[in-house]
Amino acid sequence: MKKQIFMNFVTVLFLAIFIISISGVSVFAADSPNAKLLSIADVEKVTGIQGLKMVPKDPSKHMIGDLNFVKPDGKRLLSIVFEIVDLKAFAQTKQSSSFKSLYSGPVKGIGDEAFDGPPKMTPYYLSVRKGTHWITISTSLDVSKGMKPILTQEQLKKIAEIIIKNGKW
Repeated sequence: MKKQIFMNFVTVLFLAIFIISISGVSVFAADSPNAKLLSIADVEKVTGIQGLKMVPKDPSKHMIGDLNFVKPDGKRLLSIVFEIVDLKAFAQTKQSSSFKSLYSGPVKGIGDEAFDGPPKMTPYYLSVRKGTHWITISTSLDVSKGMKPILTQEQLKKIAEIIIKNGKW
């Protein structure tokens, strides 16, 4: 249990550092338009896990995204953060040491560019840029399976593809 709490904290910390490090970024409000980009049915289809629920953002409960999906037992499965980036500032940010410490990518075949992370361990988040839209998709780590991500990078890619398609970018 302590490992799961620690890893959820690490996830929040990584995402917070990245969001703070990008200048010229504004975060979407957590409202219904974001929910239209990815449904519970979409996530159930990609993951094969039934009975998922969408819950509101609440960092005190490790629900760090604008969209958060939990398993039937209430444990976080997936969080998505939506951002708009200034492309010039983003190009500079990609050269920074803080960006490089968060990502091991690039990841080919999704969006205009994508990165996974963290470096030096099995990736459990994927960030994708399409135009000026930047999404970060993260999954929880399974303590019982040696801290392996619950969802694979292929599943995170499929989720990103659905969001991109539904965003009409």
